[in-house]
Amino acid sequence: MKVAFVLESYPPHIGGSESRAYNLIKRLPKSWEIHVITPCFDYAKKEEVRENVFVHRFGAYHSFSYFKNGSRPLSLSLDISQRALFTLKKLGSFDACVYSEWNLLTFALTHAFVSSPKLVDWCEVLAGRIAGLAGVLEALLEKNLAQRATHHIAVNEKVKELLKNVHKVDSKRISVVQNGVDERFIASSFPKKQSGRLLYVGRLTPHKGVHSLLMVFSRLRKTHPYATLHIVGAGDPSYTLSLKKLAVEGVEFLGVLSESELIEEYRSAQLLVLPSEREGSSLVSLEAMANYTPVVTIDAPLNLSKSDTVIHGFNGLVVKPSNLLDALQAVLSDETLWKSLSQNANLYAKERSWSKCAKKLEEVLKSV
Repeated sequence: MKVAFVLESYPPHIGGSESRAYNLIKRLPKSWEIHVITPCFDYAKKEEVRENVFVHRFGAYHSFSYFKNGSRPLSLSLDISQRALFTLKKLGSFDACVYSEWNLLTFALTHAFVSSPKLVDWCEVLAGRIAGLAGVLEALLEKNLAQRATHHIAVNEKVKELLKNVHKVDSKRISVVQNGVDERFIASSFPKKQSGRLLYVGRLTPHKGVHSLLMVFSRLRKTHPYATLHIVGAGDPSYTLSLKKLAVEGVEFLGVLSESELIEEYRSAQLLVLPSEREGSSLVSLEAMANYTPVVTIDAPLNLSKSDTVIHGFNGLVVKPSNLLDALQAVLSDETLWKSLSQNANLYAKERSWSKCAKKLEEVLKSV
């Protein structure tokens, strides 16, 4: 089977959707011919074969400029879409073509030239949830994807529900392929934890809520002076600088870590804090849980992890933003509660392996 994946980005550039695509694609059958078509960010190789996958990168873009503050500049989005179309034409026909939800313009400008079944992988549905002109454009482009795609892949049941209710997609045209966790991340036994260690992992961008976490942490230190906060990830330099100005004693910015370094952070942390206002299906939550680290996240309308990954009172806590401080204090002060959440978190993550998720994707691709 010959399959094309038209993606907004691909490793070495790493974010949640990139990790999802990478972990699913590399586990598809080795006998398949798989091509990834994606922009070239930050001087990555233009052409390479990566774990039996043909990767075709085009253009030359800077990730901070493109992903700044979670938005996508229209001029760059148009340029990327045009180059994606050229690459698709050059590679010929496919048995199936899978688009990532972002960049929305890429599907709009290329789908008419793709004769094979077209699938869209959705991590979130934002139509009707963004104000202003940007929200109107978002809704129109999402509707275009929903109506013209052959089949849809939803990251969880909530996204499937939104596709049905917002864009009126027939449930028969939607398959759920969840996010998973790499088996290498799963701790075989309870690791040694650093008492009071909080961890954040993700992009440093406003909608991730790191600024709110830093303000909460400064208050937490008054009742738990031994508490520390490690922040893993990178983002726009000016925004990162503003975060560092909010940091109090006990906060460390670690930047981007290697896989082994990241696993060590998960294993030493008592809690992962996910203060995101907008989240599709949090990969870092699963990775933390695999290492006996429960998750505290906020109950925000666009944070879908609250219903997909974090089960309140079982493997973590879901609280109102105004109650985040109380939640952190409660877990750090109650060892029985923390141990229960930790054990359940590990059990939950073990059931969400990438191998199982990739098998589901394989079945979907064979069926279209």
